[in-house]
Amino acid sequence: MTRLTLLSFLFLVACAAPTVAPKPDVEFAWTALGAGGKAIVRAVASGSCPSLVADGKEIPMQERISPNEDFPVPVCQAEAPAGAHSLNVGGKIVPAWNSDFRRILFLGDTGCRIKKGKNGKTTVQACNDPEQWPFARIAATAAAWKPDLVIHVGDYHYRESDCPPGNSACAGSITGDRWLSWRQDFFAPGAPLLGAAPWIFVRGNHEICKRAGNGWFLLLDPRALPASCTDASPAYQIPVNHHLLAVIDSGLDTNIEPSLAGVPASTKEAFTWLLLHRPFLTPGADDEAKSPAHLTKELSGPGAISAVFSGHRHILSLNQFSDSRPPELITGNGGDALESLEKKRGMGIKSAQFHDFGFLTLEKKESGAWVMQEHDRMGAVVKTCELTEKAGRKTELKCP
Repeated sequence: MTRLTLLSFLFLVACAAPTVAPKPDVEFAWTALGAGGKAIVRAVASGSCPSLVADGKEIPMQERISPNEDFPVPVCQAEAPAGAHSLNVGGKIVPAWNSDFRRILFLGDTGCRIKKGKNGKTTVQACNDPEQWPFARIAATAAAWKPDLVIHVGDYHYRESDCPPGNSACAGSITGDRWLSWRQDFFAPGAPLLGAAPWIFVRGNHEICKRAGNGWFLLLDPRALPASCTDASPAYQIPVNHHLLAVIDSGLDTNIEPSLAGVPASTKEAFTWLLLHRPFLTPGADDEAKSPAHLTKELSGPGAISAVFSGHRHILSLNQFSDSRPPELITGNGGDALESLEKKRGMGIKSAQFHDFGFLTLEKKESGAWVMQEHDRMGAVVKTCELTEKAGRKTELKCP
């Protein structure tokens, strides 16, 4: 066979060979819990949407929307079959959901603040200093705790304004409600924890429409995309292991009261936890929200609601009340600039507070009570309490 004939033969063989489609490159993949406990698998890919492989079975993922200027990457989604044990997207293992959870991790207010005020001055957190913005470290140490469930109580996106020229503390920051900013503020530093367990995402006031609403609905909200951004999403419930987790959109404080009206009370079969961003029972915890006295009536009666988990204030504050209010646990110390929550005297409140970065964990004991521990940014336990739920009675919070 001549050289020319051989080259012609090889060319024909190459043309006849089946074309192998390139494997989708998946940068991030995670599991979000939605209404009724559905496990929604999401992925950000650089090409076409991959398939979700659930216990060996391929399920095509669909784009949430077509890529655009602000979000130029495909955001893909598929619902995981109930009871699936093994989930894989584009070669990445994705956490499967087991409703018999015993180890829960709470954190919130995790982004790095860059915001221009009405006076024209820009508030800058040192995003490039892991001591001043330790979310990446917190995510890694929290993942090492091996939670069964992660609950983020809101405020993921804080890079709202451009970094002032010449400011090394935030140099290189990408701002605005677009993918590269969300990637820098939440997904890249939070990747270890996203891969550790399924998540419940709670909307914060930073994710309202005029701030980062588009990213919220595209990336984190577990439901179908609305026709347009809305600041009044309805509450939904997730039944898990003798508990009902009621997720409330409190991006605007006016959403709290109507959402509470649809939340069922605790029963002997299931204790109800409220998950929302804005604290509304602790006086002084949110100056924008309606008065606690007005809203407390929605939670009146022993055992109506077992516990309230929130963020918004950049501190850990575990609050027990002398009246019928359930404990309110504020876990907003996940990364944004810290602040103090002033204690109110004479209000019948016992409060345990931690003024540093960290996260909160709950682990269920054989007795049914929860061991509640605050961890610092390195994972060390700095405070241990106990949360005891009893049907028809107010939940007890004991912090030595």
